[in-house]
Amino acid sequence: MSAELSSKIGLKGIVKKLCYMLVVVAAACVDWLVISGLGLIGIEYDHSYYFGVVVAIWLIINELISILENLSAIGVPMPGLLQKVVNKLKNTVEKEDSE
Repeated sequence: MSAELSSKIGLKGIVKKLCYMLVVVAAACVDWLVISGLGLIGIEYDHSYYFGVVVAIWLIINELISILENLSAIGVPMPGLLQKVVNKLKNTVEKEDSE
């Protein structure tokens, strides 16, 4: 673990967040295309953005997991349940990386 600040790492994080926004916009466009396509063939569809919401929630959960892992790595005490979740996620990621 590195304890130094790096503008290169910060820039990478900003680019990552911008890409997240683009992915959410793309998912919202898929929703719009589905709604428009169904409308063209005469099917009324509730105007909700399911893909956009699902993608946004998935990205938020992913970021929350990353924050928990980073807090755990620097030694911030966590409640037992959160520690178990972080450990399980770490083990799952490490297992997938080794395969």
